[in-house]
Amino acid sequence: MNKVYLALSIIIIALNIAILALLVPQSWPQNNNAFNSSPTPTSSPKPTSLSIPTSTPTSTPMPTCSDTSDILESAEQVSIANAVFTNNRQVTVTVRNTGTATITLNSATIDGQSVKLDSAGTPDGDVAKGTSVEFTLTLGETFTFVQGAQYEIRLVTAKGTTIIYAATYYPTS
Repeated sequence: MNKVYLALSIIIIALNIAILALLVPQSWPQNNNAFNSSPTPTSSPKPTSLSIPTSTPTSTPMPTCSDTSDILESAEQVSIANAVFTNNRQVTVTVRNTGTATITLNSATIDGQSVKLDSAGTPDGDVAKGTSVEFTLTLGETFTFVQGAQYEIRLVTAKGTTIIYAATYYPTS
């Protein structure tokens, strides 16, 4: 989606520049007195005429985006809706897929540490379109959550989409 907006923005900017090049005279009248701080009156510049070229200017064709359906359909719309710490080594995240196709989670980290990604209800980290799935993230043996600390949960899909969520650990018991 961002690529489409970028391409359209570039085209609009190029068209504006082309229009300005046609409308603005090649040399502006020189009025060195325009910013004169002297209190004495200055003569006003003589009016100039604007000439618009009658011949068609040559230009380089702009790239076009004729079919945006692939770009729009491939954009993953996925987020972490919630994160609940189940103990000092596990957090359950609810992943919501609002896109038009199934997404697959490839990896997960918490504060840069790789974690185990499990879900009892879905094979291979899949989240079908229009659904939410709970995943349990389990830390390695040498890492535990600290009360009151904020953690960055980062999930990466098979297409490379990164989902980031911040959660603070407060034990429930």
